Amino acid sequence: MEDELMDPKGFADYLLPRPIRKTLWGFSAVACFFGSSIGASKVLGAPDASFLVNNEVQNLLVNLGGLLAFSLLFFLDVKGEEKRVQQRQETRDAQIQRGDRFVERSDTGELVSSKLKPVDDEWILKRLDRWGKKEDMPFLGPKKAAIMRELISDSGAKTYLEVGTLAGYSAIAAAQAVGPEGKVVSVEKDLLWVLTSRRFLWQANGEDGKPADGLKRVGER
Repeated sequence: MEDELMDPKGFADYLLPRPIRKTLWGFSAVACFFGSSIGASKVLGAPDASFLVNNEVQNLLVNLGGLLAFSLLFFLDVKGEEKRVQQRQETRDAQIQRGDRFVERSDTGELVSSKLKPVDDEWILKRLDRWGKKEDMPFLGPKKAAIMRELISDSGAKTYLEVGTLAGYSAIAAAQAVGPEGKVVSVEKDLLWVLTSRRFLWQANGEDGKPADGLKRVGER
């Protein structure tokens, strides 16, 4: 779930990351400020209307326009960064409240640090359940998954065939039921859901398809 804390990237973010943009806008605004100051001094210090011949007014207006534009861009990027920091903190607080993070507190109860818990199959199922409720996705859900696991366990089946993987919720639940010696075969025709489910199934089994230390393998997929 650490990817929940990542900045959403648009075209501008890939073309020019925010730190580079802020530096560019800042230097450009400073350059326009000095250009405006020099232009204003020339206009005010010019005898008669000679500054009109030398296009000093036009240069002054261009620099003032650039100063305003680059200052606005810099301000928008700063505010966007502040908003994202707040969103990241709210996301961490929500993860702590859900029990998705290990929390270290001081003797006075103040939060010192927090760290995401290791990913396992139950963690992925909880995440998929939240996603399904938020986006109204037709995932199995914990209640139906519990019934399905009970039916598979009672039948003693070691092979489970599923048509329609979607994000992999039911495949993970079925793999929990058939156990490490069982096999789950899930068929999905939509490439988007194939890629999505592969990610969650990989996470449920740990890095490189192997369970993390202390975590059980949910089954072969």
